[in-house]
Amino acid sequence: MGLRPRLAALVGGQTWIALSRLNPDTKGSYDALLVAILFLLAVARTDRALSPFARRGRVLRYPRLLMAVQLAAVYGSTALHKVSAAWTPAGGYSALYYILQQPSWHRFDMRWAAHVYPLTQVATAVVWWFELSFPLLVAVLVARNMGPAPVVRLGRMRMDLRTPWVVTGVAMHLCILAAMEVGPFSLIILSLYPSLYTPREVRTALARLARCRPRRWRRGRPATANGPPRDRP
Repeated sequence: MGLRPRLAALVGGQTWIALSRLNPDTKGSYDALLVAILFLLAVARTDRALSPFARRGRVLRYPRLLMAVQLAAVYGSTALHKVSAAWTPAGGYSALYYILQQPSWHRFDMRWAAHVYPLTQVATAVVWWFELSFPLLVAVLVARNMGPAPVVRLGRMRMDLRTPWVVTGVAMHLCILAAMEVGPFSLIILSLYPSLYTPREVRTALARLARCRPRRWRRGRPATANGPPRDRP
């Protein structure tokens, strides 16, 4: 988007690396993730859309798939690093409750979470299994675009597995933004979610949203002062 987006992504990534090294105590896990995303944007043909230099033609799909793989790597590695028993049935799925009691993580006093402790257990289980299984979702997504014929057919099954994962992920990160202090991590992760969908799917979704608008907002059907809008002959 804009002027020379690939160059902007490259300069932005190198600048972010330099700034993050000035004070190691201010670094977070999201720094490396942001640099990786900017690198992918620099090598991808991001100047083929919403840019004065955009030209008509086909755009390779591999950068979008790499973004999805990056998202799967983040979730999968995060789940595997949760080695504490508190994230498992052995620890009663108590991890999230204890995290919310630590002043270094929460945004405000969370002692009230003790009154809804079973809900924090459910949330802990959902978060861990969601992160652990997300790489499988991306594997199915990649199978839709490449691979041997049987694998491609597996990826094109009628049921769209992305919806429950995407809804769960968005809800999870909105809760993190509201209750926890983790920097821009959730915003960076959510910026990768569109990579799970093809441009055609995005256009179809926008068209459906346009059809759901009230009739008076649709082009060519203005509302009148005397009553509801009338269809043109």
